[in-house]
Amino acid sequence: MAGTIIADFIRTDANQLSLNVGNTTFATINASGLLSNTGATIIAANGQINGASIISSSLPGTAFATAAIPSTKIGTGAVLQVKTVYKQDTFTTTSSSYVDVTGLSISITPTSATSNILVLGAVTYGASADVGFIQLVRNSTAIQVGTAASNRVAATAQMRNSTDSADGDSAAIAFLDSPSSTSSVTYKVQVKSSPGGYTTRINSSADDPDQTNRGRTASTLIVMEIAG
Repeated sequence: MAGTIIADFIRTDANQLSLNVGNTTFATINASGLLSNTGATIIAANGQINGASIISSSLPGTAFATAAIPSTKIGTGAVLQVKTVYKQDTFTTTSSSYVDVTGLSISITPTSATSNILVLGAVTYGASADVGFIQLVRNSTAIQVGTAASNRVAATAQMRNSTDSADGDSAAIAFLDSPSSTSSVTYKVQVKSSPGGYTTRINSSADDPDQTNRGRTASTLIVMEIAG
């Protein structure tokens, strides 16, 4: 019967436990694990199954060590994988067009086209004199941005205008994306400054002098595949 071992008797000798049917030993248990009567290891001492014959199919040694539960068997909303990137160094730009923030991008390959990708992040910055802008991008497409109107800029977040160059602040990112793909997807942060040569800095205050009342901060980006 499935899941049941029936033996006529069990005996011990030579530091091993034997399971017998009549005078025939069909399995032994010793320091190596559970062995069949051919000497092949069924369950190794490390708990892995290798070389076993189950019913009429052969189960390779790596079957259980590398097995994964298919995403189709996991309930909607389950977290399937998580990736993160952590940026500690600074980034500076005076560009009035969006540019990638070096080191603040991350790629993930969804296991299913129905999966959603939850993107979370915190971007710390300093902007001199005038404002700067932040946007979240999937591959080359801006996502989680407002609608541009006339001269007003579409952005995920707007860096606050401050007259104090020592000021720094942070912008939060939280967006549930649906890439509808099983190909690698790259999420990244882009920034730009207002026209006029203003400076935008990531992970530092706007002027970033070498003083004890100025700080260096960090930014992070996290992506999680959510079963759809």
